[in-house]
Amino acid sequence: MKHFFIIVCLVSVLRISAQTFPSTDANGNKIYYRIFSADPNYTNKCIQDNTTNTTYTYFVNDYDAGSTKQQFELMVNKNDSTQYYIRNRSSRKYFWNLFIVKDLFNYVRPTADKSNAVLVTVTPLDKNQVTLQITGFDGLTYYLNAADANSIYDRVYLEDALDSRYAWYIINAAIDPGTGIETARINAGVSVYARNRRIYVTGTAHYTIHDLTGRKLPH
Repeated sequence: MKHFFIIVCLVSVLRISAQTFPSTDANGNKIYYRIFSADPNYTNKCIQDNTTNTTYTYFVNDYDAGSTKQQFELMVNKNDSTQYYIRNRSSRKYFWNLFIVKDLFNYVRPTADKSNAVLVTVTPLDKNQVTLQITGFDGLTYYLNAADANSIYDRVYLEDALDSRYAWYIINAAIDPGTGIETARINAGVSVYARNRRIYVTGTAHYTIHDLTGRKLPH
């Protein structure tokens, strides 16, 4: 028996408010995320898996609503809720502890299996932005950034990271970044419409209605 969720969108919301990223929703469905650059120079660009048969690379590419190559699982470290294993939905490759820059866009070299994957620390900034950092082979901390080859080794100060090439948004992949509305998942035969300030649902009796704060509303 399928159950439908209807969200009443009173205000368009683009960014998620919390800095923790669950792997499943309340119904046990897996959640995928997109990782967007917060740098104004890279507006509407997010990390995408560009893996081929011979190379394993992640680039920062233009947002593509239908691309699973831009969607990632975040699997939390049970011992530290600020750390995650990050795996691409399409290639199933993980982030590794080697950040490389090519041309104007940063890319991350992934690894093939979790045994060699690196934990990525997610540090919250203001405005729902975060930094993503790993510990390198040399024991130093490295930050994921959108940079060119001339600036990759610039010193990073967290107080200056906001809105910079070191800042990122992690957004539920089911959310359209242009509207802030969750992607519709309604089967044929089910109709949802509004009339005279009331919401009507036909074709199923199994649904709930929530506002954007998560409050359950009456049918």
